[in-house]
Amino acid sequence: MIAERGTEAWLRRLDWTRKKRILFLAALFLLGLGLRAYHLDRSGLSEDETHKLFAVRSYDHGDFAVNAEHPMLMKMLCFASLHSAAFWNGSAGRALDLNLSEETALRLPNAIFGALTVIPLCLLAEALFGFRVASITSLLWALGLNAVWFNRTAKEDTLMVFFMLLGYYLYTLAKSQAPEEADRQARLYGLGGAAFGLMVASK
Repeated sequence: MIAERGTEAWLRRLDWTRKKRILFLAALFLLGLGLRAYHLDRSGLSEDETHKLFAVRSYDHGDFAVNAEHPMLMKMLCFASLHSAAFWNGSAGRALDLNLSEETALRLPNAIFGALTVIPLCLLAEALFGFRVASITSLLWALGLNAVWFNRTAKEDTLMVFFMLLGYYLYTLAKSQAPEEADRQARLYGLGGAAFGLMVASK
């Protein structure tokens, strides 16, 4: 009876620890997103971003050859973001007087993925070094000026870093599986391979 109560208490503590970590990562994501999305249209488009905007506009007419030297993954995200911003501006944005500019819509996918990077970064660092190092690493990424600045531009490196870290974590998790978890290990290897494939498609 005493052993059962001790096990239940340990499970409750474990569950609460997991919840605290989820809340910690959610807070870091929101903080990082706020820093990355604040006044995204404050500066004008760079030459590289302008080429991406021209490519996205060409996609509306079925021309996918514009700016072909860059992978399509980021440009497709920008395409979806620009169309979502146009829908927002024509509905809720007009009513709330909160329209999204082209610069904001073009850069928003990177701001989101840049903020989301704290998740695979924290998971990978925790798997390798423990949660204390992982929390410090994630906090530095969420608040780091260089990371924030780069995630506020429509450059492919943000997506590459996100999927690279995700692939590393899934591969590390797959290698740590017990021998009897062969099916789960195979699925994790497959997911890791997909993440690395998206990394290649990003840059």
